[in-house]
Amino acid sequence: MDLTKPGLHDAADGLLLDDPAAVAECLEFFLDESRGYWHNRARAMIARRLKHCSTTVDQRSSAIDCILNRLETGNFSEQFRDQLRLALHWNRHGVMAAARGLVANSPKPHVRRFAEWIVRRHP
Repeated sequence: MDLTKPGLHDAADGLLLDDPAAVAECLEFFLDESRGYWHNRARAMIARRLKHCSTTVDQRSSAIDCILNRLETGNFSEQFRDQLRLALHWNRHGVMAAARGLVANSPKPHVRRFAEWIVRRHP
């Protein structure tokens, strides 16, 4: 995958066609912890588009685990709410349970804020 802004756009455009190869390629990028130019915005776009794609149970599970790990560790940045919405779309009960636990137990204020956003806005 070309990790430039145009390359990431092209890859995400494959999701509009529900192309299984594009889904796999975009998920691989999505799960990576890269911090390049426009990478988090690309992850947000991919998250919004993945909601409408055919995915396997393993693909959804990997993505949800990755998103919840980012939330729990506080290792997230701009437009992370799009990732949270994807996780909620795929597993509302599991994400809500994780968020409630983080509201009560996380020592990190920014993690608690995002967990509270989940609990408050997505009952």
